[in-house]
Amino acid sequence: MRTTASIFLSLAYCLTAWLQAQEPNKLSESLDKTVRVAEPNWRLSYKRIEDKTCIMAWQSLILPNNSPKKEEFWAVVKVVASAEDAAKELTKGVSAASIGYSAKLQGIGEEAYLWRGSPGAPVSMQFRRLNLIVKLSAPSENQARLLAKHIISAIASVSQ
Repeated sequence: MRTTASIFLSLAYCLTAWLQAQEPNKLSESLDKTVRVAEPNWRLSYKRIEDKTCIMAWQSLILPNNSPKKEEFWAVVKVVASAEDAAKELTKGVSAASIGYSAKLQGIGEEAYLWRGSPGAPVSMQFRRLNLIVKLSAPSENQARLLAKHIISAIASVSQ
C-alpha cells in the first residue's frame, strides 16, 4: 500500500511539473501579477517568450540614493524536460561560469547559487525549481532573494 501511495505521489508531482512546463505564458502572467502586487514600485519593462523560455525585466520607479539610474531586475526562466535535467543543466552552467559562484544558497528552490560582482554591481543568482532553471539579476543580494521568492511563488500558483 505504501509503495502504491509513493508511486501515485511521484506521478502526481511529475504530472504537475509537466503541465507547468507546457505553459510558459501562464508562468509569465503569474510572475507579472505576483510582482505587480508585491512590488508596486516596480514596472515590467521587458517580456519575451521564446520556445520554453520566459525572459522578463522590471525597473524600479524610485531612484536609489545618489544614483542617476533606476534599478533593474532581470529573470530568465527556462523549462526543461524533468527535474533531473534541471539539476544537470544547473550543474553544467555553474561549472561553465567564468567566475566561480560566491555562495551556495539554502532555502531557494532545490539548489541555488549566487554571484557577487564588484561593490555596487548587480548580483546574479541561478536556481532550479521542479523542472525549471531560473537565472536572475538584481541590484543586491537581498533584492535577488526577494525576486527569487516572487518567482517561486509564481511557479507555485501555476502548478496549483
